[in-house]
Amino acid sequence: MTAAPAPAKGPIKRSPELQPLAREHHRALIVALRARSVLAGRAFAGPVVEFDALVAEVREHFDTTLASHAAIEDRLLGPELCRAHGLDAAAAERMVDEHRRLVACLGRAEDVSADADGRRAALGEYSELLERHVRFEDREYFGLLERALPADVLAEIGAALASYESDKAGAATCAPAGLPR
Repeated sequence: MTAAPAPAKGPIKRSPELQPLAREHHRALIVALRARSVLAGRAFAGPVVEFDALVAEVREHFDTTLASHAAIEDRLLGPELCRAHGLDAAAAERMVDEHRRLVACLGRAEDVSADADGRRAALGEYSELLERHVRFEDREYFGLLERALPADVLAEIGAALASYESDKAGAATCAPAGLPR
């Protein structure tokens, strides 16, 4: 893939086909920023809460949105898509790897047998990775796909995402190994 484009100024105009994923990215950024703020003792998007309550909030977001979101991205936008259309799969591989790393960080944050500092560090790592991941997809990977893929392929992706958006419960059936619950 080519060098990363400069960050866009103002809102990114996303193709209609990828808008369902982009809308979920907004909520993921709020979750990431809330976790980082609360870990620092500052209120953001709600009051400061105890650590275990914060982990529960993050887990709730993961279970209700992020797990199926990652699964559908891995299935529809993963390395196989890139290879099938002659694109370097490095960005898609990064996306899939970051999904797996998010799972691992959240698992470490939830591990009550671990020391408190380690759990806090894991949740901090999760929130930072989630923010970087969302910004990477929005600012780089999705734009690359929109520029490089033929219109009919984007339309097929859009149809699959429209179905996903209307029935998110059905997306859980495509969860790859390693995404819990």
